[in-house]
Amino acid sequence: MNTRENLTESIRLLPTEKRKFLEDMFGKCPAYVVQSTERIRIPSKKTFINAGEKCNCVYILLKGKARALDYQKSGNLYAFREFYPSHIMGDYETLGKAKDYVISVSAVTSCEMLVLPSAIYLKWMHEDNHALMIRVENLMQELLQETKENRKYFFLNSRERLLLYLIEEFEEHDRIKNLKIKKTQEEIAERLGVDKRTVQRSIKDLKDEGMISLENGKILISEIHYIKMKTYEQEKLLSAK
Repeated sequence: MNTRENLTESIRLLPTEKRKFLEDMFGKCPAYVVQSTERIRIPSKKTFINAGEKCNCVYILLKGKARALDYQKSGNLYAFREFYPSHIMGDYETLGKAKDYVISVSAVTSCEMLVLPSAIYLKWMHEDNHALMIRVENLMQELLQETKENRKYFFLNSRERLLLYLIEEFEEHDRIKNLKIKKTQEEIAERLGVDKRTVQRSIKDLKDEGMISLENGKILISEIHYIKMKTYEQEKLLSAK
């Protein structure tokens, strides 16, 4: 990174509403943090944090999307959390003084990140109470949101989980006119934490209800489908909270 100006320029890649957190955190960071921080690009589908490997680096997502992965004893791969710009990855282990990464993290899309050595990050947090408090506040916000999401999903059946996932995908793709979900049923099952047969039944249910259509075996979502799913979410899921 070398200069504070380069660091500031990198943080400006973030959407405006997510930029302030990192601007405040890095605003008065020591020179050794600036000099040790690099901006890197990680290609899509590349796993850059591997569970069980030594915790050497902390990653800060600037652009793109990443996903936390858990390799279960059965051999199945379970994707259980999504990371978006401004998320910090690898500092749970660093702040907890764990020697190894607890989870694996893979780039879903091409990603740009800030990366710095875990030892430098930990030294910084020990010496800079201002930066530490900003990160603690941010962590608490993340944990509160995660608790809220977990509570929401705890009571949902597989059909409703699939419905919320498809709403998220449609919104994430800027509500294009007709969105074809390219993921396989196995990948969707991994994302939802269920088996493939359960996904197949849920797809059939949503299709029969007119909330999706199928094209060559792939899920197709139109604006009308999206409105139906969104109405269901508002009337049946959100109102039940």
